[in-house]
Amino acid sequence: MSMHADFFWKWLEMVEPASTRIKECLEAHILLLNVLIQNPTEMENKSDMEVLVSLVEDMMQLRGAMST
Repeated sequence: MSMHADFFWKWLEMVEPASTRIKECLEAHILLLNVLIQNPTEMENKSDMEVLVSLVEDMMQLRGAMST
């Protein structure tokens, strides 16, 4: 095998564990943010809640994209 092919396979082996850690981190943050969304009394500003909901939706889309 060429040096480039060896490099590719080594790189590919490192990608999966990193993406798994990112996905686990996303799941943890999504859970925490959902708890905050369920207790809106903690949010003083309505626009902050809208930003938070949008952030959670974006994180869920990213997690979904990583699952495929």
